[in-house]
Amino acid sequence: MLRLIVGALRSRPGRFWMTVGGIAVCTVLVLALQATHRSVAASVRTYLGQPGMDLWVAPRGSDNFMRSSALLADGMADSLLFVEGVAAAHPVARAFVTVKSARGQGPNVRRLALMGVGYRAPDGLGGPPMLAKGRAPSRRNDVVLDRAAAWRLGAAVGDTLWINGRGGIVTGLAEGTNLLATHLVFANLSAVAGMSGIRGRASFVIVRVAPDARTDVVADAIRERFPALNVFARGEFLAANLREIGAGFLPVLSLIGLLGVLAAGSLIALLSHAVVEQSRTEIAILLALGSSVRRIGAALIGEALLLVGIGFVTGFVMIRALDAALARWWPVVLLPVSSDGAAMVLTLFVTAGAFAALLPLLGLRHIDPLEAFRP
Repeated sequence: MLRLIVGALRSRPGRFWMTVGGIAVCTVLVLALQATHRSVAASVRTYLGQPGMDLWVAPRGSDNFMRSSALLADGMADSLLFVEGVAAAHPVARAFVTVKSARGQGPNVRRLALMGVGYRAPDGLGGPPMLAKGRAPSRRNDVVLDRAAAWRLGAAVGDTLWINGRGGIVTGLAEGTNLLATHLVFANLSAVAGMSGIRGRASFVIVRVAPDARTDVVADAIRERFPALNVFARGEFLAANLREIGAGFLPVLSLIGLLGVLAAGSLIALLSHAVVEQSRTEIAILLALGSSVRRIGAALIGEALLLVGIGFVTGFVMIRALDAALARWWPVVLLPVSSDGAAMVLTLFVTAGAFAALLPLLGLRHIDPLEAFRP
């Protein structure tokens, strides 16, 4: 039976490989969406999960870094130093800024809206998590630019940028700060505060807890002394930010992922149905000789799973090659595929393929074994 199905498929190799190609494209689509969300989530973890950033102190009503707009009172970081167990308290100013490249004129000037992060450079908490090139800011007009933003602006280390109308020198390129919808640019706290008109204020204060103190105890002490503030442990604050980015990504990811799985299942169903229709006479002979519908169906399912396997492996190789190409020539979007994510997509495709292969079995019941003996 398996040889019959394979023979029917090989008699139309173009159709077979078109189906494999369709499944491969569906694989690339679903894995790319999944990897895009994974890339953004990884950037959030890389920045907010840096060592020493034990507590985040925020204004009332703010629970995440991505969409915060409220500000803390002037001098709040210094006030937190009087709380027992606080080893360091560093203010961070966050504001969206318009960045323009100094290259080009008029309509040829490249510009981006970036998330400016001001911190006590060069060694304060809240700075860039890692540098691909260059050094951290030290002077007032020094900036570290996300590597993807630098590519989009056509900027390199040593170049001049205009940030909210003020000049800045790119001293370094950061890794792990690509949020896709926007990118981070790091500068001295006073520079970002001046650019955004919030001098002396901060969006958050990052607290490093003393080695001999417990994080939860210090957090409770801050809440007791400053009841108007929100205090989050690092893991809690990170989870809130991941929820925030997931609120925008996950519905789209789920919808397009479902459409991709349905498309792959439909391709398998169409090919399986074509095989059944093309091989009606051969199947009628097998039925007349005593073969069961179950055996024929098992062969169809086996061939469908073979299609899924070839298509998935092809798609997986394609997306790994695409990720390597993007990292080299277009680093704005990265597609890191995880083994867990790939296994989940393969499971969905196998399930859809097996179910789709079962559909043509309904047509087998209408094949009369006498067809084998008709002229």
